[in-house]
Amino acid sequence: MTKTVGVLETEGLARRVRDAEDGRIVRVEATTDGKAFVLRGRSQRVARIGRALAALDKMDMTRLEAAIGALERLVADLERAPAGVSTPPARSAPPRARR
Repeated sequence: MTKTVGVLETEGLARRVRDAEDGRIVRVEATTDGKAFVLRGRSQRVARIGRALAALDKMDMTRLEAAIGALERLVADLERAPAGVSTPPARSAPPRARR
């Protein structure tokens, strides 16, 4: 982590800020350039995903739309998983549709 933060600092994307009350605590903050970098990357990813979706044929788009509910549940489960746990606890899933 220290090496990663060091690189970000060198690039001007982050800075270390010592806690005013407890000098042992050091927080890492994104600089203005760091925040702009993150937003540019996000915009580029959104544009790339948009182009990929536009290239799908009608059948693939229908399949993708049908999977949205399962993908949303997966994301919600992952967001609820405790830190350090790579997979959420098992839960009963609705039966899969047959094709």
